[in-house]
Amino acid sequence: MPADKHDHYQALGVASRADAAQIRAAYVRLMWATHPDRRPGDARAVATAQRANAAYTVLGDARRRATYDRLRANRAAAAVGTSAAPRVVGRHDAGADHHPGGGTERGRRFRRAFHLACLKVGAAVCALGVVLLLAALG
Repeated sequence: MPADKHDHYQALGVASRADAAQIRAAYVRLMWATHPDRRPGDARAVATAQRANAAYTVLGDARRRATYDRLRANRAAAAVGTSAAPRVVGRHDAGADHHPGGGTERGRRFRRAFHLACLKVGAAVCALGVVLLLAALG
């Protein structure tokens, strides 16, 4: 992937294959060197500390890091015109981009239950409106 000013690995100065301990050590080292309280009035130190803080917020959490890595891989693949995760389009994939759960049976059950709940709420609101209207007229 091309170097990019928002690359969290680059902000911490670690490789993308670095483990959690290496990421934490790099963060602590950067914050020790660039923390605004240690270098008052240094705008570059403030900017570096802010980038390091943002990077560690993402890379220090396993779930956020996995999401970031996936997005980073997709962005890199898009830059060269390929897909990092090629999709097989078929009946099982129909509507996958438009509904929670995609075109899976689980997704269909979810949508069916959601729509039924919406209908029930709508019917209850309608019934309440009729009752209030009749009370106002009567």
